[in-house]
This record gives sequence, structure tokens and C-alpha cells, in this order.
Amino acid sequence: MTLNELIMTRVSHDLAGICGALYNTAELLEIDETFGIEAGPLIKSSTGALIARLKFFRALFGLDGAPLDNDIVNNYLHTLSASFDLKGKVYNRMQLAGILICADMMIRGGQIDIKENSVSGVGSIKIYDQLSDVLKGKTDGVDPKLAPVAWLSAYSQKNNGVLKVNITPNGLDIYF
Repeated sequence: MTLNELIMTRVSHDLAGICGALYNTAELLEIDETFGIEAGPLIKSSTGALIARLKFFRALFGLDGAPLDNDIVNNYLHTLSASFDLKGKVYNRMQLAGILICADMMIRGGQIDIKENSVSGVGSIKIYDQLSDVLKGKTDGVDPKLAPVAWLSAYSQKNNGVLKVNITPNGLDIYF
């Protein structure tokens, strides 16, 4: 799987559930017009989550120059089932990728600390078996959850940097 395929699979997966909820709401409205009272908040919530995720993925994977700020990150994090506390300020796309990696690996939420050349996550983490392979540039057969790791690794190399992911007793540290 190429890096582009991995990223698109990941983004599509993250957006599909929200799109499905919107579609199901529309179907219910066709079947029962009285559902409209309950549908409004569901549609508003789902479209808000969809917009937050699209803005985040555009800032991370899109062309340089997309807006980067903590609101985009916080809005994205609020669409996830876990709860996160963001510390620090977002300045670059590498930080966005680090935040996404932390959010993916921190299964119960936690604190995400942003620094100029690193992002740290404090909380219970899930370690993906393929993490070391992705850090070496391998993407074949990789879980799409590791797309941000693959992207950050490639982006770091392109900019003469080195990506390091350290698993700690309290979470993980990502250096770029």
C-alpha cells in the first residue's frame, strides 16, 4: 500500500461513520416526517463533527498554508470518543501528525503536550505491532491507523529530520 492509499483509507474510514449517520437520519425523515424534531440536533452534531474532521485532515494532509491553530485540533479531538486535554500551541503540520498519533494510541484519552519539535501523550496507550515497520518506511499491509506515523516519517525525512517514537511508562513521546 502506498502512503497516499494509506492516508486516503484512514481519512475515508474516519469520515464514513459520520456520513452514515447523516444518511440514516435522512432515511428516517423520509419514513417518518415527525422524526424532524429529533433529527435537527443529530444533523447539527454530525455535520459539526464532519466539518471538524475535514478541517483537521486538510490542515494535516492538504497543501501547505491551511490554517493551523488549536481550535482546529480541539474541534477534531471533541469528535473522538475519548477525552483529551491539549497543552501548548500548534505551529506546524508535524505537530498535527503527532497529535493524531497520540489520539490514536491513547485509547482512553489523556493529556497531549505540544512543543516545537515534539508531541507527548500521557495516558494509557495501545501499541501497534507494525509501528517499528512504519518508522522504517514500510507501508505494505499496515493498519490505516498508522497513516499519520507513515506520513510524519516521510515528511521528516523529506525535511532532513528524523522521527522518533518513544513508548514511556506514562504514554508516548514523539520527536521530529
